[in-house]
Amino acid sequence: MVEFYAPWCGHCKRLAPDYEKLGTTFAGEPDVLIVKIDADKHKKHSPTYGVTGFPTLMWFGKHNKNGVKYTGGRTLEDLTSYVNSMANTNRLPGGALNDKVSLSRE
Repeated sequence: MVEFYAPWCGHCKRLAPDYEKLGTTFAGEPDVLIVKIDADKHKKHSPTYGVTGFPTLMWFGKHNKNGVKYTGGRTLEDLTSYVNSMANTNRLPGGALNDKVSLSRE
């Protein structure tokens, strides 16, 4: 998941605490990265991905280098649910595993 943000953007500043928590939530998932790109500093990337406003959130899967714009809610719960659905993971906000995980005995 990538957030294209601008340091001066009020919406970006409001999203920042939950987006940081999203990174913590998925820190235990080696195949999931939660990334922020300063779109002011890296302006050349914005047109490539259709970034016209801030923050713009996009999901980039292993086989999708073009990305998919995220248009859902901006709460930690909304973001966690979306990443879980896209990455086939089972995390709760904060990083614990949710009850959809079955622990099997060896």
